[in-house]
Amino acid sequence: MPVSPERPDLLHRRFAPLRLVAAKLRASTVPADAFFDPDDFMDVSWAIGDRPAGVHVFRHIDTRGVINLDADGVPYRRDDRGGWLRCATLREAVDALGLWELPWLRPELARHRHGCTWEERRTRHGELAGTEADRAS
Repeated sequence: MPVSPERPDLLHRRFAPLRLVAAKLRASTVPADAFFDPDDFMDVSWAIGDRPAGVHVFRHIDTRGVINLDADGVPYRRDDRGGWLRCATLREAVDALGLWELPWLRPELARHRHGCTWEERRTRHGELAGTEADRAS
């Protein structure tokens, strides 16, 4: 059954915040942002009982990093006391996913390793995670 663009089904609506983030990251100059794929996440909101209403918790299937998003794609994080705060920037939330490690977790991205082993991967962090100028999103 085709999905109506006016009223997407529940599954498409649940993952819509990830698609909003993906659209924002398309213009990013941070190399690791190109690895962001909304289909690589699972919704684990059901397991987080104290999350704010309307905030979904998405876990990346490879890095196991988490991004918390409301329906508009606005990111949230836990504060030091266990409460919830809106992230200052989307960059803060995306960096916490650890996408820069994906070349060592997925064979199809191996060309981005440039010969570095898993143990040497930290030497590629700066290049894949971007410089401060790249990270201004």
